[in-house]
Amino acid sequence: MKLGRPVVLLTGASGFVGRHIAPILQDKGWIVRRAVRTPSENADDILIPSIDAATDWREGLTDCEAVVHLAARAHRPNDNPAVDLYRHVNTDGTLQLARCAAQAGIRQFVYVSSILVNGGTTDGRVPFREDDTPEPRGVYGKSKADAESGLQSIAHAHDMRVTVIRPPLVYGSGARGNFNLLVRTVQLGIPLPFASKPRVLHRGSAFPCRAKIRYFPGGGQRAGFDA
Repeated sequence: MKLGRPVVLLTGASGFVGRHIAPILQDKGWIVRRAVRTPSENADDILIPSIDAATDWREGLTDCEAVVHLAARAHRPNDNPAVDLYRHVNTDGTLQLARCAAQAGIRQFVYVSSILVNGGTTDGRVPFREDDTPEPRGVYGKSKADAESGLQSIAHAHDMRVTVIRPPLVYGSGARGNFNLLVRTVQLGIPLPFASKPRVLHRGSAFPCRAKIRYFPGGGQRAGFDA
């Protein structure tokens, strides 16, 4: 708490999703402490130049009640250097933050993962579920799956609830990655061979309208739900 208001540490605040989440949290009464990579004039921000297994989060977690972890390595070529980058940031960096949060007494940790933890396609089967056996696709999906596994262990060992969100493609104005590529293709006037139901939805914000969520209560319990 700070000045009678709860404090949340938000990583990835300058990213596509983070730019939408920060004002929503503020509207809900939270003081948003953004983890930024370069110095900021905002007194609530905390300088975190890099995220990996050695990041010191102690100052950033002071007085916090919750963590929303969005920061991740993405949109990189699938080559060998990228494998190490994904692991260092998405897996090792996430688990370092979670361990520091648990040690600081944080009670709620929200991790934005990826639907790629489930796999790349259902191949005509029923839609993905949060309790499916993970079949991660690519180095990005694997790095997220490994982080989820580690988060579950941390939640079971500490009194910290962990919520894992696996969004599909998140898109809207200013989106990067595959959606940006799709927009550029449309602008070129190239016919698109759509032949299946869309798997992404949009209602004017950065958020997918349907995502898979896993919930790991602290203290060794386990539950999952769809949202």
